Amino acid sequence: MSDDDNEQTSLIHLDLTSRACTATALAEKLKELALESSALVCKVTNGDENTIAVTAQLSLHDYKKQVEKARKAAKEGPLQMGKAIDAKADELMEEVLGELNRITALIGDFQQIELAKLREAEILKKEKLQDIERERHQKLAEANTMEARDQIDAEHNQKVREAVKVQTFAPARAAGQAVKEVWDIEVTDSLALANAFRQCVSITPVLTQIKNLLDMGIILPGVKANKKVDAGVRSKPERRAIEA
Repeated sequence: MSDDDNEQTSLIHLDLTSRACTATALAEKLKELALESSALVCKVTNGDENTIAVTAQLSLHDYKKQVEKARKAAKEGPLQMGKAIDAKADELMEEVLGELNRITALIGDFQQIELAKLREAEILKKEKLQDIERERHQKLAEANTMEARDQIDAEHNQKVREAVKVQTFAPARAAGQAVKEVWDIEVTDSLALANAFRQCVSITPVLTQIKNLLDMGIILPGVKANKKVDAGVRSKPERRAIEA
């Protein structure tokens, strides 16, 4: 089929240069015809009205099918181009990502040690404050005058202020570097997790299996189902052109 033939039978026109997508005149005309047929249907109360309604239903169904086919055809080119772009980007980044992951792991190991040192320093600082408080209580127990107790409290407060000001350890940080601890999570038993903390697990019903069990007459807990009539229509198969 030539480009002219494609242009005459296509329902969707895609202009990659301007990134514009428009409906063709044929698409609008077929849509108008399909809606004209449906406008004739106001009610279905007898056999004749059912026939008219099915004819309109078939017209609408065929138009929907043609638009869906045109949609897929119009997207095929951009989709293939998108896949090619993704593949080339993956190729360009493959070696770089390997090095990025390697260096990130090295930095992460070092910063893990730095955080451990910081925690140890904070523990020592807390112990230092506890020692100061313990010393205060010992001295207060031995003080015999209010003046002595006031002097002990003043000395204690000064020692606390000095201890708090001391920066026991400062982790190494490069300019612009942000370091924080994050969870590396692996769920080993989803059922146990769901039983303990329901909000941590999502459960998605499998409708095809539900329908199969309902068809077998099984009553399913937690399911409310009512049968309804789905009156569909099948398009006539397209005829292939007879080659001369």
